[in-house]
Amino acid sequence: MSAVEPPGATGEDGGNIPFIDDSGSSCASSMMGEEDDTASLSRLLDDAASREFSINGLHDDLASLSCGYASLDAHSDGQSDTHSDVHSDVHSDVQSDVQSRSDVGSSGESQEKSRTGSGRWSWQQSSPGSRRTSKSSIKSTDNLYEEPPDNEDDDQKPQPALPPSLPPCDTCEDRSSTSSSCFTGTSSSVLSCTTCAAESDAKPEVDPQNNTTTAGEAPQEITQPGGLPPLDEKPSLLPSNCNTPEPTDGEKPLSNGRMTPHRLSLTVKEVWSPGSEIPLPLVTSTPQPGGSGGVEAKYATPHHYISSMRVASMRGAADMGGALVARVATFLRTQYKNLTSSPLQLPWCPNFKMVVSDFETSLVQVPIAPHLKVPPGLLNIPNILQPHQTTVGDRPKRILVEGEPGYGISTLALKMAYDWAFDPTGSYLSSYSLVFVLTLRDFRGGCLFSYLCKEILPRHILSKEAMNTLWNHMKKIEDKVLFLIVGYDELSEEESGDISELVEGQLFSNSTFVITSRRGASKPLPPVLHRRLLIAGLSPDQTHRFILRYFEAIKKPGSGNEVLSLISASHDKYWELITCPVMCLALGVLYEDLGGKLPSRLTDMYMSLVKYMIRKNLINRGEPMCYDVLPDKYNKLLSDFGKMALEALKMNVSYFTGQDLKTKCQHGGEIIDLGILLKMQSMSKLTKKDHYTPVHKSFLEFLGAFYLSGLIHDTTLLQAEIDVIAEKLDISHPVLSQNSGLMVLKYLVGLLGRNAHIIFNIVSQMGVPQRILFLLLKESGMYQMNVLEVCKHVSGREHVVIQTNSDELEDWGRLLYSPDCMLEGVEVLLDFDGNSKDKHESFFTSMSFNESVKSVKLTCVVGGDFGETEVTRLVSYVRAVLTKRRLESFEIQVTSLEESTAEILSPVVEMICDTLPDLAQALNKLVVALELDGEQVMQLCQVLQMAPQVRVLHLPHLACGLEGLKAVAQLVENNPLVSLNLAGSLSSGTPVDERSTGTGASTPSPTREDTPAPLSFWSFTDAQGNTRSVFNSLPRSFYQSLPRRGRLHSLSAEKRNSDTTLLQKTSFPPPACSPLVHANGFHEIFSAFRNPASRICHLNISKCTMGAEDLVCLGETVRFTKCLSSLRMEGLSRMAEIIPVLIALQENTSLQLLDLTSPHILLGDAALQVTLNALTKNKSLRFLVLNGWTIQVESERSLREFIQFLTVTELQHLDLGSCQVMVTVHDGPLARLSRQDDVISALQEGVPPLHNNTLAFLNLDNFEVTLNNKVVLRGPQLLFLLRHFPKLVDVSLTSSLGADVIDDATTHRLFTLLSGSYPFLRKLTLGGWVFSLDTCEKVMRAGGKQLRGSQLREVFLSGVEVRESSGKPGMEHTLLQALTTNLHHLSLLSLAGLKLTPAQAALFGKTLRDKLASSSLELETRGLGYSSIKALRQALTDGGRYEFEFLGGPSVMYKLKKVDRREKLIGKWACISTLDRLSEL
Repeated sequence: MSAVEPPGATGEDGGNIPFIDDSGSSCASSMMGEEDDTASLSRLLDDAASREFSINGLHDDLASLSCGYASLDAHSDGQSDTHSDVHSDVHSDVQSDVQSRSDVGSSGESQEKSRTGSGRWSWQQSSPGSRRTSKSSIKSTDNLYEEPPDNEDDDQKPQPALPPSLPPCDTCEDRSSTSSSCFTGTSSSVLSCTTCAAESDAKPEVDPQNNTTTAGEAPQEITQPGGLPPLDEKPSLLPSNCNTPEPTDGEKPLSNGRMTPHRLSLTVKEVWSPGSEIPLPLVTSTPQPGGSGGVEAKYATPHHYISSMRVASMRGAADMGGALVARVATFLRTQYKNLTSSPLQLPWCPNFKMVVSDFETSLVQVPIAPHLKVPPGLLNIPNILQPHQTTVGDRPKRILVEGEPGYGISTLALKMAYDWAFDPTGSYLSSYSLVFVLTLRDFRGGCLFSYLCKEILPRHILSKEAMNTLWNHMKKIEDKVLFLIVGYDELSEEESGDISELVEGQLFSNSTFVITSRRGASKPLPPVLHRRLLIAGLSPDQTHRFILRYFEAIKKPGSGNEVLSLISASHDKYWELITCPVMCLALGVLYEDLGGKLPSRLTDMYMSLVKYMIRKNLINRGEPMCYDVLPDKYNKLLSDFGKMALEALKMNVSYFTGQDLKTKCQHGGEIIDLGILLKMQSMSKLTKKDHYTPVHKSFLEFLGAFYLSGLIHDTTLLQAEIDVIAEKLDISHPVLSQNSGLMVLKYLVGLLGRNAHIIFNIVSQMGVPQRILFLLLKESGMYQMNVLEVCKHVSGREHVVIQTNSDELEDWGRLLYSPDCMLEGVEVLLDFDGNSKDKHESFFTSMSFNESVKSVKLTCVVGGDFGETEVTRLVSYVRAVLTKRRLESFEIQVTSLEESTAEILSPVVEMICDTLPDLAQALNKLVVALELDGEQVMQLCQVLQMAPQVRVLHLPHLACGLEGLKAVAQLVENNPLVSLNLAGSLSSGTPVDERSTGTGASTPSPTREDTPAPLSFWSFTDAQGNTRSVFNSLPRSFYQSLPRRGRLHSLSAEKRNSDTTLLQKTSFPPPACSPLVHANGFHEIFSAFRNPASRICHLNISKCTMGAEDLVCLGETVRFTKCLSSLRMEGLSRMAEIIPVLIALQENTSLQLLDLTSPHILLGDAALQVTLNALTKNKSLRFLVLNGWTIQVESERSLREFIQFLTVTELQHLDLGSCQVMVTVHDGPLARLSRQDDVISALQEGVPPLHNNTLAFLNLDNFEVTLNNKVVLRGPQLLFLLRHFPKLVDVSLTSSLGADVIDDATTHRLFTLLSGSYPFLRKLTLGGWVFSLDTCEKVMRAGGKQLRGSQLREVFLSGVEVRESSGKPGMEHTLLQALTTNLHHLSLLSLAGLKLTPAQAALFGKTLRDKLASSSLELETRGLGYSSIKALRQALTDGGRYEFEFLGGPSVMYKLKKVDRREKLIGKWACISTLDRLSEL
């Protein structure tokens, strides 16, 4: 038996399916007995004909066959009241000589008698005993909506009017096809309307041989009975243009073996033709007089209408199923009309009623899969079933409609059911014979067959055996059945039952399903979908009509346009709300209540609406209420329900039960009285459980925030609630309509107002985007504490970056305009979009009024479309920034995509020049990166002569020629500048290239007098008395760069030794500039530095394109300058370019910082020795930066020079980040060292001790030492080499290139070394280290004890991993425990980039709570997941001994502090002492 068939199915032949009734019989004994349909029908008719019975009794007998009945519209509409008494008082006396028949179809005459009963009808008062009272009978007067009790006596009940008539079917619409009759054997719509049923009764039998009637006489005309209104006063129910179709030859065998024509029913013209009297509507059982023979008319049908079912029963189950479809359709239409007849009337808006018939909405099509495309535009309700060309056919079979609560998800299904019931033939649903509305909220598993029997079609409509017949027939007409499934998201997996098979297409695969569900529900999408739609709400036109209709209903038609104008002015605030009909009503009500205005914030709108609801409710009760103050009772009510609402949002549930409102919310019923909740419609007849849904989802969000606002005095509980919201609901998505968690927070900060800074502090810990903070700040108000809290979390390390094309520009402007703003640095990325001009001007206006920002940087990229309009806008922005108060630093950087933009940007330079002297009095730093030409540089320098407040000048990327650089040189001499930055500028000198050395540059050769050697201006006299150029005498290795690193290895060892010998015998002269050779702009600038009047201390010439003449001139400047203390020369490519400065360092006495960072510098032994010798002789240098250098050491002399340098140097800060040192050792233990050996022991044995007593800051990030291309020393191994650096204060040993695994022995040595060898060490960075220990907890506990004497205050553990050697990961908390429990001076611990799980964080938090060695501690948690931070906070604050304060900032800092309870204890003991003294008295 198929899983989808009802119980008792016997096969596929369409026969009746037996079932077990209450009496235990295995068949429908109450209907047919155990014999076949034909025999049972014959026996029943014989019994009825052999006795005197009433019309009602005959109707009961036929109803016991589960036959459908129908009545004409004239009866149900016009005559039901007139003849209601006739039905109850008149009975018929049937007097006929009907003989016993064994076969129903034995002859046409027998069939005619069985259909009409007798030729004579007598009417008299029936006695009570003449009625059939069988329990199994279904009476035509039974109530269609309530199932009568089994023991109720039918004689005691008055019989109501018959149900309404069946609507016209396709047959009545189109009589041109003779094969579309309701009673054809192939028709899928059997007995689909009353007209066809009446024709079936009225039509005489047709002889299959000659298509003539068997009665032998034509029907007589029916005269109008007395007492009825004239027919011309009421329009005819029959169409006037009906034509009589020709009979067909199609014949079909009946169940009794006879043949019957394909079409058995007469058309309208066969019943009535023009010129004859209009047929009487079938509203009475009174027989009409016949012709001369006394034969009564065969076209008049008694009001109870039994003939059609008799024909259907004789033809078999197929026609019986069609009749049942008609009956069920009539019942469903009546149900749907009654269900949708009551309008929705909100308690707070009693003057406006919303009915289902007026419901309208718009939908948008959503792609089923991301890669699919859907047509754009809005759709209306009839478009839901609009055909389209797909692989499944023209019409989609599985449609999913999603929407938010309050937007009419359930109402949409009722609207479609109403359209089908109200207009079954002319609507877009006319092709469906049956439409079922299934509310899955009431579905409790099991099969669909049982659900339809119990919930949709109770037994007083269909018995169970009739339901079996209907079920089988529905499978044959699947394409004409529509299921409207409401609440797919409310169906649990355990109670899905047949619904899963329905949705997946296993049951009723050809039927159409419209499935409604909430948007964003956790339930997965149905596996089979042909179309997916989203309810977008009211379209703009629909909103306009709805609001106007509301104000017309309250007799104020002119106010509608005013409200629409206010909404349009605040479109960004109300555009989502006005798509919901209920919220349109809310705005209209508030407009009237607030005197023609709307609230400025959403929070105020909902609070005003709630107050209005409460006031309206109290007025109805006759109780007063203050306009602005909520009564305490309602405060408690809203808070309790707000807690329920918040839980519903967390669980993603959109409805409440009546029981929940009673048990979880005191006076919960008043929430319904207020109009916040609405009762949900249900099609269930047995489910008594009430369900309520909010009028709009935003009410749940607002009331949830109302509950949270009451927890403001308990920040621990408030943070716990917000943590759960962040966990259950995504608060990081800035789209408010799809983010309930964010909307709750928005209403919460709106309710808290000036206290909302507490929420900002909590939310910012979760790493939400800046836009979220701005949205919350806008809703809360620009109060001082709120602004300060937001500024603390959005500011970066140096400055914030603001993009003018972002949606946050207005928020940034609002923040900058606030007098409480504390931002100090701002970088603005300009985008000259024509549509955003007003926003840009508003932003820079706010910037000009700001007083906290001291540094502003403007950056933009210009191309071919950059014209005068854009230049004018840029000029106005520059002026707005330069004229702001307290501006200390201004930087403008324009990157051009064209070859030259100097002429285009001339107005910008002129604006700077006009503003600097008088309006920028506080400006200290000026950066102009505009690719200035010579004239513009001269103009700017001339103005700077009159602006002594500018002390720092950056003119990067200059290509202005000699005149421009001369102007800069004059500024250096005359203006009190302290810093000059010319990074990236160009020079016209001779480039230092190895081509300049010629061939054989490494061997001395005399210079010919007639042809000067290249670069001969810096020369010396060798031992043989020859004049030689220094650049030409340098070894080839001095001209090698890292990209040509292979050339170094190509030189033989003998060649490298000869280079070293040459340098040892050569004494380079000090660099001296030759004015005859060097006469370009850089010569003027460097010469100005040698002027005693110059005050410049910092010079940055990084990445400048300088020639050999410029380098030599710079060397001379370094020799003689008395003020230059900082020199940055980043980006040099060859060692030869550094030689002039290194030689000059030997005589310099003022330079303290030298930055030679370059990833291209490559040093061999000779170059290293020259460098170390020069640095050793300098006594003023304190900061040396050699980042990115590559050094190859093969000579033992290089090692001795290095040791000597460390011993005598005065350096305090050495930066060797990303340096690589390749050492080749030929003898000793290091020559035989491999990766499997004990590296630490080998280093202690093979490397001489390195001593230094001056270095305090040492940066060895990504520093590597490679021994014989086998062993790489990083991180911990390097720390052992530094064991004789006792003055170290800050050591950084981060390794992102990979690190060796640290074992147990190395860990023990490391901890011992930190406490014993570095007494002044305060900061240690161990990034990227990997510990692999046998027993992590034991080793870390023992190693931690060695740290108790250490003075470490700051420890950074970025990317550190700790695992057991067995492979167990996740042991980082053991290292944290060792550090925090033994370092008594620890003040900062960085966990940035540490992989710490919530479980590890909880263990670490317990350790901090119980064993923290220091009194306070700051934790840097950048990159740590919020779940881990939450676990850490919960474990740490448990017990109330510690406070965990969030400091914010880009590093996500937390401060841990012990709670001082001494005051509490003192107060406690004071109270005790006082009580003791009182007791003594």
